[in-house]
Amino acid sequence: MALDTERVARRLVDAGLGERAATGVADTLADATDGLATQASMDAGFAELRADAAEREARIYRALWIQGAGLIGAILAVGGIILAAMRLWM
Repeated sequence: MALDTERVARRLVDAGLGERAATGVADTLADATDGLATQASMDAGFAELRADAAEREARIYRALWIQGAGLIGAILAVGGIILAAMRLWM
């Protein structure tokens, strides 16, 4: 967001500051505020971060479900092997 230096200088002159001083103050303010983020850009950045976090969370939950299903499958397979072995020995 660019600062309207002419408007700032005009307001300073109207308030009683000299023309050169008003222009200098306005230019200094413009330099100091150059590159500052606006609320809209901050909101957009945070929205992007929230979307990225939600996507990562979904991938983590998906991976946990897959790992859990694999673990349950492995436990059932080992249980089946144990039951089969017990039947053979009895």
